[in-house]
Amino acid sequence: MPSPTLPPELWETIFRAATLSNGLHELQMHTMHYCHYRADMGHRRTRRALAMKRSIASVCRDWYMLTESLACEHIQLRSYLHLDALIRHMKGSGLLGQPRGNYVRRLDIVAPSGFSKSTPEEERFPKAKAILSQIGELFTLLPNIKIFLFRHAFLGRHNIFDTKEGLYFLTSPSPTLESVTWIDENWNWALLEPPVSLWVKFLESHPNLKTIHRPRLEYEYFDYEEPLLAKPMNQVTQLSLRVDHLGWPDLLLTSDPLSSGREPMDLYPNLRHVVFMFSVVGPMDMEMLDGTLPTPTMLEVHGHKLTSVDCVYHKVLLEDSPQLAWFTMIAQFCPNLEELGVFLNWRWRERESDAEWDIMLPHAFPNVKRLKVRRLVKKFDVAAYRQMLGFVRRAVSGQERTLPSCGRVQFVEERDVLYLRRYRDKLQAELGLLEASGIEILDSQGTPAMLGAK
Repeated sequence: MPSPTLPPELWETIFRAATLSNGLHELQMHTMHYCHYRADMGHRRTRRALAMKRSIASVCRDWYMLTESLACEHIQLRSYLHLDALIRHMKGSGLLGQPRGNYVRRLDIVAPSGFSKSTPEEERFPKAKAILSQIGELFTLLPNIKIFLFRHAFLGRHNIFDTKEGLYFLTSPSPTLESVTWIDENWNWALLEPPVSLWVKFLESHPNLKTIHRPRLEYEYFDYEEPLLAKPMNQVTQLSLRVDHLGWPDLLLTSDPLSSGREPMDLYPNLRHVVFMFSVVGPMDMEMLDGTLPTPTMLEVHGHKLTSVDCVYHKVLLEDSPQLAWFTMIAQFCPNLEELGVFLNWRWRERESDAEWDIMLPHAFPNVKRLKVRRLVKKFDVAAYRQMLGFVRRAVSGQERTLPSCGRVQFVEERDVLYLRRYRDKLQAELGLLEASGIEILDSQGTPAMLGAK
């Protein structure tokens, strides 16, 4: 039972500390697919915190009353079978008299679609549209929501993101929403793509968005004489998007796609941080592109403003991979860059007979002061970490260094720091050379990593 001598505000502080609630509203923007999001240690910690909140609230009525708003701050929907119950719960009033939906600050919809490949299209299509309509209804019950994460797992021949009928969450205005993260189930081109017109409506009805992890969009026919976005998104400071290598301009990043000579409008005047998801480029792609990757619209239009760029590639990046050309473009178009993130699937030779390979940044970044690195694979592999540490050391020290002003290296994934501590004896040579260079090594929180501690 809570002590009557302690004010409710102090109890809330105690409960928040016990459930590790502070900081849980921050999302990792450099994840593309649900499997990587699920494996993230921050996501696991979030799930434990949600379970702890439920346990504390079930102790007694007094604790339930004190933690009711805390328990509703972050809602996770893990199955669409519970969507009806969640809507009813958000409509109802709590013990303090307010609708529970008023307490929600973050909503994660991480449920699978619920359909198998054998589910007939005539059964799958109406059910999927009904789910989106219910999510739209749920949005209207959350007037103070700030963060929304959506796991997209819907397949089919007919696009369920149809604005002609029904109410869908992409057309539900939420003026308080600050962050949206759209995560695909996997790299499956059969996933249904929202039409760009619907996504534009979503952006325009959420003027306070600050961070956007946008979906892969379906471009319809438009009269391109006018920009897709009618006015700038002044609050946006961070964008996460896939790099398209096929050469057409990204019409959501430029206000003048036809280059008509009009004064261009800066659609993202305060944009400073971009997460690039590198696309897969094969030999046939390079042949179609005459051997040269086109410069992404983001870099051409907004590169001069960027101070932080994270580069994400979930495949194996070889020393002759065409994706390396994007680093050269970043160096060319981002003269004010201060932070560079390299998040790769670091791997070594699978067989002794395989030819050795290694990668390094193909261009110097003279103003970068912090290098952020991450390995995107969960399983430990000593050769992969040796390769990652070797890449870092060559980038920040020695005669061939490509980051001459870099004084800090940050391992942004908790798992990497744990592995470097646990297997320090196997990585002693690489870690010793990196530490001897005088570079400050930071953990995922930006504090000294203390790699000598296990």
